[in-house]
Amino acid sequence: MTSVYYTFVTVLFLAVAASILDPKVPYYLSLKVQMAIISIRRLYLMFILHPRNQFTTWMINRRIKSLTQQLQEQMNNGSPNDDSNSDLH
Repeated sequence: MTSVYYTFVTVLFLAVAASILDPKVPYYLSLKVQMAIISIRRLYLMFILHPRNQFTTWMINRRIKSLTQQLQEQMNNGSPNDDSNSDLH
């Protein structure tokens, strides 16, 4: 358990140090967390909604594609705190 604790503290320290050195790092980390949440949602929906069903697979892929495009636009525009879409929270 001690090595997990030290790993967590080290990662947290590196994130704080990078945030101090470059002010855009927290935005990048926020977008990465949002993308990870989208991936988790996708896997959850695939397991729950029987991925062999063609219609539900199409719906999931369409939704994931739109969310991914929104995140890409946010990354390219540099506006990480756009609260106009509440689905990303």
